[in-house]
Amino acid sequence: MPSYLKPAIALVFLLAAPQVVAQDIPDDPVVARVDATEIRLSDLVRDQAALPEQYRQMPMVMLFDVLRSRAIESTLLAAEAERLDLRDDPAVKEAMAAMEQVILRNRVVELTLQDAVSQEKLRARYDELAAEPGFSYEQVRARHILVREEDEALELLAELEAGADFAELAREHSIDPGATNGGDLGYFVREQMVEPFASAAFALEPGAFSEAPVETQFGWHLIKVEDRRTVTPSFEQLVPELRELMGREAVTALLDELRADALIERFDMHGSAVPRAE
Repeated sequence: MPSYLKPAIALVFLLAAPQVVAQDIPDDPVVARVDATEIRLSDLVRDQAALPEQYRQMPMVMLFDVLRSRAIESTLLAAEAERLDLRDDPAVKEAMAAMEQVILRNRVVELTLQDAVSQEKLRARYDELAAEPGFSYEQVRARHILVREEDEALELLAELEAGADFAELAREHSIDPGATNGGDLGYFVREQMVEPFASAAFALEPGAFSEAPVETQFGWHLIKVEDRRTVTPSFEQLVPELRELMGREAVTALLDELRADALIERFDMHGSAVPRAE
């Protein structure tokens, strides 16, 4: 499988929750009112975007009541803070300054990404990748029979050579959990299987089975290839990976440029200067 399809580690900046404003939602109704303060749907969307990943992926309807209750509570507490005149509290000023920096930082990242991952640039990168060797990759669909002993595998191989049905033998004798499906492994790429199983499977033509049992750490395998196909990832399939890749590249390039133009001094935990790396 091409390396660009493997999961990548995203920069922390790319994990920041997106800023949601009212104009992002065409119909932004009021969902609650606390005294004179209105709470709109966009407020709940923003709050959901700040939740952990598993909640960000959930439909709004599933979280609506909880998010609305939290928004009401937040509004009540904010009003109480105003009544107590806490804006001048030193701890509040310090926290608000820190939050302002986070918001500004995230906005810089958002603006960078808007330019870096436009539809035109995503398509151009896809076309570049599609022109490289190895962009399309091969899959096979295979069945296997897994047994513990070589002697048993040889006996089953003799039955196959005599015309026995591979799927039926898998259901009767294989110790693999997929035995009930006739040993069907579905489609897979070479990297998904251990060696020498992978090499044996990809050496077979559709309809053929292995001439000898194949040993792995799991036992002895008999392998039959049902089909082979070449897969070419579509643009739509690769958009999420390309978006992350190109966004990461853009933010990294921006940071490299900013570092080059800045005088950066580092100190250890005791305040002593750290020598600059050459």
